[in-house]
Amino acid sequence: MGVWIGLAVVLFVVGSIMALKPNSKDMQLDKLRMTARKLGLTPKLVACPDWIIGQYGEKGKGMIAEYGLILPNAKLPPCEYQVIDGKWRPYTENYTANFALDNEIINLPESIKATVKGLSLKANFICLYWQENIDIISKNNSEQSENILNQLKLHLQEYANKVQNY
Repeated sequence: MGVWIGLAVVLFVVGSIMALKPNSKDMQLDKLRMTARKLGLTPKLVACPDWIIGQYGEKGKGMIAEYGLILPNAKLPPCEYQVIDGKWRPYTENYTANFALDNEIINLPESIKATVKGLSLKANFICLYWQENIDIISKNNSEQSENILNQLKLHLQEYANKVQNY
């Protein structure tokens, strides 16, 4: 009887330890975020803002990735853009409309473009909201992933310049 109890305790402890181990998807997302941090982006997983249409078609539900870029010398007006039919469209309920990117086709790497939900600018910070995609890492090696994130950073800088100079 004592052997069975001991075996049950050991199995319980081993099972608890195995449950704490992160799965491969979480490890790949962590690698993607660490690469983004290395390039100067600030990745976060945040609650979906109420103006963004979420992964399942409802506004402001669930979690979404926010990849931001701090631009030290920028003076950006507060504004938000939604993705509608593959184009940036200003969202005007929170801030005054800024039409600098209105109807502009989203110009981002294909692996990111498919899951982009919105863009927000304020003061010296621009951030992109998207459903993180581990295909960036799983289909590409780390050098290509870094390249894709570098392109994202350049496009964020380009968007910020357009809005600032509008």
